[in-house]
Amino acid sequence: MMPEMNPRIAETHDCSPPMRLTGPGSIAPRSESEPPGLRGPADAAFLLDDNPSRLRQPFNRLSLALKYYEILTVTEGFTAPEAHEQNIQQAVRHASAVIWDILRKTAKSSEELDDERLTLLLVALMKMSSRLTFEHSQRVMNWSTALAAKLNLDRDMVVQVRQGALFRDIGKTGLRLLGSDDDDRRSIAELLDHDCRILHEGGGFHDIGKLCIPAEILDKLAALDADELSVMRQHPLIGEAILKPIRSLEKILPAVRNHHEKWDGSGYPDGMAGRAIPVIARIICITDSFDAMTSDRPYRKALSHERAVEELRKNAGRQFDPVLVDLFLEILQKGRS
Repeated sequence: MMPEMNPRIAETHDCSPPMRLTGPGSIAPRSESEPPGLRGPADAAFLLDDNPSRLRQPFNRLSLALKYYEILTVTEGFTAPEAHEQNIQQAVRHASAVIWDILRKTAKSSEELDDERLTLLLVALMKMSSRLTFEHSQRVMNWSTALAAKLNLDRDMVVQVRQGALFRDIGKTGLRLLGSDDDDRRSIAELLDHDCRILHEGGGFHDIGKLCIPAEILDKLAALDADELSVMRQHPLIGEAILKPIRSLEKILPAVRNHHEKWDGSGYPDGMAGRAIPVIARIICITDSFDAMTSDRPYRKALSHERAVEELRKNAGRQFDPVLVDLFLEILQKGRS
């Protein structure tokens, strides 16, 4: 039997949508006897055709989930603008809830979900979801640590910088798994439990996350339309929601939430500007952008080191904290000398 969820987690992570799809274009209320879980977006496979097995094939699950939320909001009488906002908020809540559903499924008892175990499980989950993204996060963590040291931040702050850089995009992992069904999440939980056993048997931190989540479970997130992009831009809020119940990580929440803010106030999600942006978030914004520019992506080749440095200089005072850019350029120069 699944253990009871810690009350501080259960308050904000109800993963049962109020309605479900029962066939092409038909909707029925969720019965009280049905088990909790993210069945709604999975049931939305009926919108595509009568064959739910299509869920096992790679396609854009985020688009599917948004279609499901659109049907719910229309039936509840929302206007078009209200429905759009409701769609996004539904996706944000469910992307956070699906991660916690997976974490709960790894537990044999409620006591097992302590902060240390939860943190390790999240690291393993990110690594299993996308090894390339995880390696990018590790590089950003190393660059961010170097910049924090250059600023002479105290030891606790440096630890927060490292953690913030590592977990800044945990919300994207939630979005990639948004369309997973209960069987998918149970399979992922088994992989995570395997990793925890490796650690308990003396394996190293580098040994976790080597098993990969099957590709058919993960959303490819390719060619996002406007609505899907709106949801993707909520990943800082999703990340904040995922990490909020873990008390030992509460100090990095501002970094996770605000690492896409810009110095001139044109960033998201809060439109913060200048020194109002937490310093950890300002650090990560620079290092994340630099590593992204100098890494190959499916849609473009990596920029040269020189071109990336030029972009940092050009956007200092607009996207980036100009003082931190100068310090980071000193680190890059020293590393190449």
